[in-house]
Amino acid sequence: MGEGVNLESKICFVQKQPLNPAYNMQINERYLNLVQDGTFHAVARIYSHSPGIILAQHQSLNDLDLTFCKTHNLDITVRPTGGAAVYVSPLHTLCYSIVLNTDALDLKKDTTHLYRGFTHILESKLKEHGVPASLSNAQWYITTKVDDHIIPLIGHSMRVKKNVYQIDGIANLRSLPLDIVSKAIKMRELYDYDGEKCILVDGKYIKSTPGSVDVNKLKLIKREYDELNRMKGVLDYGLSEEAFHKIISDSITQFMSGALVKDEDLPSLGKIENVQHPTGNSEGLGHCFVVMKIN
Repeated sequence: MGEGVNLESKICFVQKQPLNPAYNMQINERYLNLVQDGTFHAVARIYSHSPGIILAQHQSLNDLDLTFCKTHNLDITVRPTGGAAVYVSPLHTLCYSIVLNTDALDLKKDTTHLYRGFTHILESKLKEHGVPASLSNAQWYITTKVDDHIIPLIGHSMRVKKNVYQIDGIANLRSLPLDIVSKAIKMRELYDYDGEKCILVDGKYIKSTPGSVDVNKLKLIKREYDELNRMKGVLDYGLSEEAFHKIISDSITQFMSGALVKDEDLPSLGKIENVQHPTGNSEGLGHCFVVMKIN
């Protein structure tokens, strides 16, 4: 089992042994129930998954090449939060989950406030260790810059059940194995089509208006493969795994101890744009830059 750090009615576990993604989800569900029934005010875990693909709640298996996943022993599971498909493995990713009872901890019931409170702490500690980390305007991504391109280092999603908030984080430790990720997850290309967004995936063009697509009118905006190819991990900046584990642990401990940064002391959010793509949902990074369900 993992090591535990007691903070009175709060506890933080470090799970040393990688577990199947579906089993990790079950453990998180158990801890959410313990916080919901009042056994703890907050529970956090730092853990890793055995190799696999985790789909967001709105996605389908059609986003994946199931034959490739089976051949390469990639476990597939679905998480109860949004976002998009992510590749996980002990070598390439580190995950953590923080479950909070906002009433018991006297915290504001506001997702942006909670995201900012934690990610600002984490961003500051990464910078102290020489990692050029920045917060995205949306506050749930910690990013860096590679060749003038903004790429995600650490992403977060949140789940809310009444007064209980679950923050899930996934950090890229190293550059992703593109030969695996680009074949397990069906990569997408984003185009402009006479002012309309159009997505190419698995040989099919998808846009918001019905009708055929004249390929001569397509203008490439970006490709997921290119964005994934630029991605780096926190360890690519010279951190050791032990040092990064401590950064995550210390950030969670500070956050759970109630040492939240006040809103007025945080940088301005700036303008957050809600870009729409062909499915009508808000466009995020997706696998890399789009979020959509393909039936």
